[in-house]
Order: sequence, then C-alpha cells, then structure tokens
Amino acid sequence: MQWGVGYQVAGIVRITTRTKNVYFSRVKLVWLNRITILLSCLGIFVAGVMSYSSLANKQVPCLAGSSSCAQLASSPFGSWLGLPVAYYGFVGYCLLLTLGILRFFQPERFKLYTTVGLIISAIGTLASFWLTFAALGLMQQACNWCLASAGAMIAICLIHAYMTQVGEATDEYRSEKPITFGALGLVAAFALIGITAAQMNAGLETINQQIRPTSLGAVEANQIIPTPMKTKGNQDAKVTVVEFADIRCGGCRLAWSQTKRIFDKYQGRLRLGFRHFPIKRPGHENAGQAAQIAEFAGSKGKFFEYMDAVFDASNNERVKTLDGLISIATNVGLDPAEVGNAINADDHPSLEGVLADVSLALKLGIQATPTYLVIANGKVEATTIDKLEGVLAREPYASLLRQ
Repeated sequence: MQWGVGYQVAGIVRITTRTKNVYFSRVKLVWLNRITILLSCLGIFVAGVMSYSSLANKQVPCLAGSSSCAQLASSPFGSWLGLPVAYYGFVGYCLLLTLGILRFFQPERFKLYTTVGLIISAIGTLASFWLTFAALGLMQQACNWCLASAGAMIAICLIHAYMTQVGEATDEYRSEKPITFGALGLVAAFALIGITAAQMNAGLETINQQIRPTSLGAVEANQIIPTPMKTKGNQDAKVTVVEFADIRCGGCRLAWSQTKRIFDKYQGRLRLGFRHFPIKRPGHENAGQAAQIAEFAGSKGKFFEYMDAVFDASNNERVKTLDGLISIATNVGLDPAEVGNAINADDHPSLEGVLADVSLALKLGIQATPTYLVIANGKVEATTIDKLEGVLAREPYASLLRQ
C-alpha cells in the first residue's frame, strides 16, 4: 500500500514537473520569438535609414561624429552586384519579421519557419562579420549604424539556433496576438526612418544655405572656369559645371563618385572643372598640401587621375598624412621627389594655383564644400550635389546638353 502511494506521488510529481517544463518552455518560446520580432524591427530601422541614404544620395548622420559612415557607404564594400548592402539587409530583416509573426499564427510549422529564419540570419551574420572586418580591419573605419545592424543580426541568429533545438510549439502558442505586436514594431521602425530622413534633409538644407555663394555677379562666368588642365569633357561644351571642393572634406569625398556619374551620363557634352577650396578646421589637416599635389599632377597631365585616386574610399586613411598623399601621387606615376619639391617651395606654381582658387572662392562668397557652379550662356547658377542632376535636366541646360 505504501509502495502504491509512493508511485502515485512520484507520478504526480513527474506530471507536475513535465507540465511546468512545458509551460516554461512555451513562455520561453513566446518571449524569444517576441525578441526576434523586436530585433527585426530594429534592423528594419537601421537598414531603412542606410537604404534611404543611398537612394536619396543623402549623407547618413554618423553616430561616431565623423564621416566614417559616408566613407563606408561609398566604398567598394558598401555594395554588392551594383546594389547597396543596406538594400539586402532591409529585405532580410523584413523576411525575419514575417517569419516571427508566422510562427505565432501557424505553430504547427514552427520548426520550418525557425529553420528558414536560422538560414537567413546565418547568411546575414556571415555578411556582417565580413563587412565589420572590411570596415575595421581593411579601411580602419567604424560605422555605428553598421555595428548596430550586425549586433541585431547576430542576436537573431543565436536565438533561432536555440529555438531550432526546442521542437514544435504547442497549440496554446497560437493564442498570442502577434499581429498587434509586430505591427507596432514595424510602425515604430518606419516612423523612426521618417524622422531620421527628415533630419538628414533638414541638415542638408542648412548646409545648402551656408554654401550658396552670395557674390556671383562680382565675377564673370568665364573667369570661374579653370584652366584646361583642371577640366575634362569637350572644351567647347555649352554647359560647364565647376566644383569647389576640399580633398579632406567628408562630404566632398562622398560626392565625388556621384559627380563622376553625372559627368559620364552626358558623354563629354558636359564640361567638368575643379577648383580647390581647402578649409582650415580639425579633420582637414593636409588639405592644402593635397591640393598642391593635385595642381602638380595637373601640370603633368594627371590631374583627374590623381583626383580619382585621392578621393577613392580605399585611400581614406592615406590622405590623412603627407606620406600617404605622396604615395598616392607615386601610384599614379608622379615622381615623389618632384612632388616633395612642389610642396616645399614657397613660390611653386602648384601653390599659386591653389591660392588663386581659394581667392576666387572667397570672392564668390563660397563658405563650405562641395559647392557646384553651373555655367551656360554667360550665366552662373549655384547648386549642390543632391540637386545638380535636377538642375541640368531643366532648361536652358537640358537643350544645350542635347546639342
């Protein structure tokens, strides 16, 4: 009799323990799945902001307080198969969010959806590891947006890896209301994307107002166009764009590829000119020397070859030192000894060329870089990189560029 009671008590204990384990396992799964939904919404926000930055050609606000984010976005590591990496991340996080919601609606397919989620997040994690290595190891740049996305993806991957070991969810799992939970997170993510995009546009508009020249009438249009060594395209083109830029300026470095794309679009019918406006402020050290080397490169017929190299994202660190600038010049075929003489001589033509550009910029009232001046029919119009293509697409420039 005592043995029978003992077996009954032991059975009740086992049943109770098993019931508690099932309950706690269910609760654990519910909260783990909720966390994946929240992390997916966080990823949608981060990837959404980065995607908008690429789509609208706006500089993403860098949380590190530098141009690292812009430099990474414009680097070869910032795109795959011609599309920005952020686009892939945005799609991936949307898929992970969808799988998280489906796990609540169809618990009988919990294992399948979790396995698919694990595959997607594992691919995302591998991509995040590679991009982080490329940024920190190869480019020596840190973007907090990218690091936040990597952290979210890694956490999602680890949670999926754990959930695949649990098995199928119970039918009670279906009683949760995921649509409200997921919808609120998605709405919050898109709201934050909108707010950040508005801040990016507001910041850009403030910059645009600061750099808009105020004394265009003080200089004749033909005086703004630089010498042939600092222009490319048809020298008889009826439309000329002159860029005033600083080689050490983060915005200028980001805009260079866009400037080249717009120039190439018109297949030589647009003439592009460049003038230096090195600005003295922290983070722009060696800007004057970089400009002098560019002038010297121009005297050797290698101005734009040097500019393409010095603005390349892979040289973001090299431009910070004089030795780095000279090594870039050497890579494009310039004699390092001659480059050194051009920089050190007080009366070298390279210095005179830079000073002439700066003097012109100040006379025009230019205050920041990059600034673009569109010249046609003897008239000059100031614009910015985000508006340049739109300006050239309207009259009178559109008709002139078709000729």
